Amino acid sequence: MPPDYFAKTSEEGVFAIRNVKPGSYRLFALTDKNQNLIYDLKDETVGFVSDAFNLIDSLNFIVPVTKQLPLTQSVKNYSIEDPAKLITTFSRPLLNPSFKFISGKTKNVLAEYSTFKDTVNLFCEPFGMDTIKIVWYENEIPFDTVQYKKTVDKFQKMQHLKKAAPWTSYPVQSSALKAETNPSIKWSAPIIIFDTTLVAILKDSLPFAAKIYFTDSLKTNLQAEGNWNEGNYTFVILPLAVTDMYDRINDSVVVAFSVPGERTVGSISFKLQTQKSGSYILQLVNEKDAVLRQRITNGKMEGLFEQVEPGTFRLRIVYDENGNGRWDSGDYRKGIQPEVIEYNMEVITVRANWEVEVDWIQ
Repeated sequence: MPPDYFAKTSEEGVFAIRNVKPGSYRLFALTDKNQNLIYDLKDETVGFVSDAFNLIDSLNFIVPVTKQLPLTQSVKNYSIEDPAKLITTFSRPLLNPSFKFISGKTKNVLAEYSTFKDTVNLFCEPFGMDTIKIVWYENEIPFDTVQYKKTVDKFQKMQHLKKAAPWTSYPVQSSALKAETNPSIKWSAPIIIFDTTLVAILKDSLPFAAKIYFTDSLKTNLQAEGNWNEGNYTFVILPLAVTDMYDRINDSVVVAFSVPGERTVGSISFKLQTQKSGSYILQLVNEKDAVLRQRITNGKMEGLFEQVEPGTFRLRIVYDENGNGRWDSGDYRKGIQPEVIEYNMEVITVRANWEVEVDWIQ
């Protein structure tokens, strides 16, 4: 329903609602894109004060606004990647998902879920028909039916069957490895045969000791874990090292990457102490508020962010109330506030070959 009183904010987000009669009120804020004073668009952000309040005199409020997850679950995007990989993206993270084929029956389906269960890859046995239909369920309740349709002709199908096992790499070819990460090869489909003797890491053309293993149960992500010091490296996988579930073997894989030296990057030594224990996420963000590094903590922590590119940064903490390791935007419909984020007001300037110390006591 329309509000009893309203005001528009300034560009800085400051607002004042004047000449309000004494009484009991609730306060809401939104980015009103269609200017109807009602929260009714998917791309509008919304916020609220949790409790009703009695207005007797002037009051001050800070109302954070966030984008909400869709009210209902649905399939957002879907496609087929030959030979028989079904890719599906959902409008929000799935809760207890399941699926059922209602046409184009296939056996031995393997499911790969993204970290937050908003994307699912189904690896099926190759099927002869051009379309296949699936019903998707959440908590055993059906919410969407999807008909996946191939768009390739017979010649293209034969080319796909003969194609080498597709892959992508991190880092991409001839780029730098970010601190606190490991290089990896992501295969397009689960690997069923893997010959470790045909895989190696080289540093300046010499063998380099690294632990090479799959990070997932389906064996799609091959990672090399090592002590990455300054230098030039190559991730090498010789032909015939892997065979995927579609009997595709790999061609030669050669990915060059580098690790910057200490003289070109800096570091941030930090000490955090909060007034009460709990689940927190300490994050290092850049000028655009993008998260570069993070640590999970109970409120007290000392540590070091190494190999930080020169620039200006800030620290912030997320009060991770549900302990899921990420910030949650809350749920306006259920009266759940977004998780609180607090920033350290100190701007951190990182220079090459220099360590900055930050003490943050709340």
